[in-house]
Amino acid sequence: MAASNRCGRRKGLSSSLFIIFALLPPQGGEITLDPWQPDRLKEDLSLLADDSMGGRKTGTPEEAMAAAFIAKRLAEAGAQPLGGSWEHPFQASPRTLDLDASFLEIGENRFPPGKDFLPHPGAPQGEAKGPVVFAGYGLRNLNFEYDDFDGIDLKGKVVLVFRWEPQADDPKSPLLGRKFLPETQLGRKVRLMESLGAVAVLVADPPGRRESWQAPSRPYWPKFSRLFEHLIPIIEAQKNQLGLEKTNFSTQDAADQAFHMLQGWGMLRCSIPVAYVSRRVVDELFKSAGREAPAWVRENDASLSADSFSIPNQASLKSTLLPPRRTGINVVGWIPGSDPELTNSFIVLGAHFDHVGKDESGTVWNGADDNASGVAALLAVADAFGKSKSPPRRNLVFAAFSGEEIGLVGSHCFVAENLIPAERILAMVNLDMVGRSMNRGLLVSGTRSSPPLREIVAKAAEGLDLVLDFENEEFFDRSDQASFYYEQVPVVFFNTSEHLDYHTPEDTSDRIEYEALTSITILAQRTLSRLDAWSSPLPFHDGYRRLRPYYEESPKLPLPWPLGFDQRIDY
Repeated sequence: MAASNRCGRRKGLSSSLFIIFALLPPQGGEITLDPWQPDRLKEDLSLLADDSMGGRKTGTPEEAMAAAFIAKRLAEAGAQPLGGSWEHPFQASPRTLDLDASFLEIGENRFPPGKDFLPHPGAPQGEAKGPVVFAGYGLRNLNFEYDDFDGIDLKGKVVLVFRWEPQADDPKSPLLGRKFLPETQLGRKVRLMESLGAVAVLVADPPGRRESWQAPSRPYWPKFSRLFEHLIPIIEAQKNQLGLEKTNFSTQDAADQAFHMLQGWGMLRCSIPVAYVSRRVVDELFKSAGREAPAWVRENDASLSADSFSIPNQASLKSTLLPPRRTGINVVGWIPGSDPELTNSFIVLGAHFDHVGKDESGTVWNGADDNASGVAALLAVADAFGKSKSPPRRNLVFAAFSGEEIGLVGSHCFVAENLIPAERILAMVNLDMVGRSMNRGLLVSGTRSSPPLREIVAKAAEGLDLVLDFENEEFFDRSDQASFYYEQVPVVFFNTSEHLDYHTPEDTSDRIEYEALTSITILAQRTLSRLDAWSSPLPFHDGYRRLRPYYEESPKLPLPWPLGFDQRIDY
């Protein structure tokens, strides 16, 4: 589990239906799996937490050793490599722009990265060129008969859109007042425009609405962030207070973690370049079309009628990143489902396998509980499903993430790359630090993300002699399920809490409570089995109040400094 100082899609149902669904048993029988092999559970955990694994720090040869072992075990369990490969590399250092190879050109004007142009930190690097069209707020909501794309062709175009939505600052707006429509989320806008043929998207503040004259997203890029200039000196001055040496974090590790958290938020899950532009760029584009941006906003607010138009300019956009200082590896396998009607439905079981490595003297932080315990449980569940005579109905994904300790980077990249679109994931179950249960206790977080989940887990725990605590959310944002929750995927998080050996060299395999770990592993298997058999809707609900998309409301994020509303990158 990461240290604390640290890369709506389903239609809603009435609350009465939520309750009914929660009380219904799974439809279809629960899959009966082969007996457990507790000796193999202990063997896998001990190997991952052995000194030879060197603490499995992200980007090290020891991480690669652990990844190879996990891939081998998943293959032995009968899983297949997801996307044709067991190992999925990802950038494990903050994204940094190549300033000489990134630019925006509009007609004869060239804008280098800075005040007039900056890429979205969650967009892929790349290059695109095409005619420009203005598509209003990039919003389509047919329930309110509003469609910025009506009558305009996006194929092969660079699309300029405004952030947020019409009348966003009006509490009496006939849309949802100051609460944003689900379609207002920037990632949803971009993915829709990509599906309509756009080759790139330019995003700007709408004139007159909390407007910055510079391109938004400056805080997200180290070169342009005033915070980043002072971050390392601040961390260095507070090193003892932060306890970095105790947790084997360097000053650079802590700074990277902070920027991973920042850059990893508001992911787009697209494959086209996306960039923010300044008011100056907007005014030049509108002027070339004989229009004025402030007037367009006033007229659109008054009429709520879409008014998109072509702009007589060509735009060329290029975003290039510097090579990463280190690269991490996720290991992902899957067992295909057997139900032809559920070929697009996935359940993800996750556990991070990275830890914090070893210090200069060679002392190893073994990370037995954090998180060899979760990975060993994941491998045992893969064994059980892979060797069962009854195949699952849905596709089961077994994801061993790295980069968790440096800011949930591996799980963020897994979701951001859209290898499995979040809309197709029924639920994500995460195992992190499940080996040191006190008095058979188990923290179960995340069940408020979908009303049926609590009953599903409670039923799965029957007869296991576990004491479930559904109310503790202390660690909710500090493990990999958070990457899925922020993309509105229902999640369940199993954890046995911190202890005196947490993030110390004393977190070793001989201190694991293997009997309780076996029960928790069975609970994870049963939870997946019941989710697999579940035929009712499993709608996402922001039960932990993390998203709260209201105009002018700052995000409620686990960041080490406050972010203003206008600095949000998810809307």
